[in-house]
Amino acid sequence: YVATEARQQGPVVVLHSVFLGNGHIQPHQRWSTGLLVDNCDVTGGGIDFVNRGTMGTGHGWAIGWAVSWNNAAGEFTMQQAPGTLSWSIGDRGPQRQRSVPSNEGENGTVLPFAEIESSGRRVKPDSLYLAQLSERLGPAALKNIGYELDK
Repeated sequence: YVATEARQQGPVVVLHSVFLGNGHIQPHQRWSTGLLVDNCDVTGGGIDFVNRGTMGTGHGWAIGWAVSWNNAAGEFTMQQAPGTLSWSIGDRGPQRQRSVPSNEGENGTVLPFAEIESSGRRVKPDSLYLAQLSERLGPAALKNIGYELDK
């Protein structure tokens, strides 16, 4: 459903989106940074912050410095790229561990999980993006884009 490209730098925000079917939100190739997936529903598919190994043209680590916040998905594959942090916070759905993929299948090297907090339980604020926007620019900024900050 959503894919970043090579060397794409954030911030990139996917906010309050509903996706139907067996698709995924997944950085695609070669070190994107700064992705926030916030309050999305992907219950038929998944959200993946992963190492894509030698898939395609040798994509390798697809993302570092990413956050999945208060999402629901059929599965999450949240991995930690070396020298970065990524988080899965308040997400609802099974956390899956995978090894490095290749064009011939997975190679058996299991990769470390990202930071996973409050798995299965929503956290406050409801939307990280909207809370940070309000803090930075004030409540009027939220109203200008059709939102109000939850209490």
